Amino acid sequence: LLSITSVNKQFFAICSKDEAGWENLCFQLWKDKIFVDEALQKSPYINAYRKTTEEAITRQHIHHHEFCFDPVTEKGTIWNFRFKDAAGPDWTSWDPWWNGKEPRQMIFLPDGTVQSYLSQGQDHSDVVGNPQVFGHVLQNGATRMDIPVNMTWRFSAQPMDFPKRPVGSYIRISVGGRDVPTYAIRRSPTSNWGFIAESCWGVYTSFKMPKKILNEPDSSSGDGGNILMNSFEQHETRQVRTDGDILEDSDTFLVTNEVQWREALLYNFGAMILPEGDNATEDFNRMFGQTLQNRPTTVQVDDFVEPVPVTTDDNRNDNTDEQ
Repeated sequence: LLSITSVNKQFFAICSKDEAGWENLCFQLWKDKIFVDEALQKSPYINAYRKTTEEAITRQHIHHHEFCFDPVTEKGTIWNFRFKDAAGPDWTSWDPWWNGKEPRQMIFLPDGTVQSYLSQGQDHSDVVGNPQVFGHVLQNGATRMDIPVNMTWRFSAQPMDFPKRPVGSYIRISVGGRDVPTYAIRRSPTSNWGFIAESCWGVYTSFKMPKKILNEPDSSSGDGGNILMNSFEQHETRQVRTDGDILEDSDTFLVTNEVQWREALLYNFGAMILPEGDNATEDFNRMFGQTLQNRPTTVQVDDFVEPVPVTTDDNRNDNTDEQ
């Protein structure tokens, strides 16, 4: 349709109308998307198609109503969570996702509290680690439950280690009264117009996270030829990457220990509140700069950061490895 509109003014007028098929094209485009701005879903649909597509690319922050779950209407986003491998085996070993189960589901309420969300029939022990905790049963049969350790959330505009971005770009979560490393929000790389929130140690998705594919031990008779053939067949069948492949690949994620090392260090030192604001990084560097001279600093790259080495007059010619 777009190519026909360029023929002449008459063709443009005809092919730009909703009756030319734009309304149907919009509904086909939106039907499997997680977030489509309702304010943009209106005639003329040629504009709606363009504007919603542009917004899904350019808006990398989440709105408050998209982020939250409303306990009154029982509607809103149900977030799926798993730890990253970088969190270490103490955390991944008891994470349901890492054990091939459904990931934990969490909801963020408008009042700043966080609860577990259990689908109907889901095992409580896999979700909260405490089957004695009871919750409120929803009309759809699911249950929202308080978490044994109090969790709260808030938006942060400029946490340490990250550049300043619009409200809804960063989530600061506190667990048991302690801030954990900030979660940076962006659109999902799965192209479903959903969002992911990631820190150096964990990742949330605003949609159902596919289960982890566990490597099953080979049960063949030991025929090396069969094993090799099976590996070729598996490789051929996985040429097209699924959402599960994308979200399981560590290269998908942008926030690493190298990027978020300051917040991770302060958390491990026992900090209760992590700094934020214009001067947070500079204040940290003044406090710890002399003892952490070779740690990476950060630069802005497309709303996120990549590490670059810090050099000072004392170590400019020093070839020691980064700590």
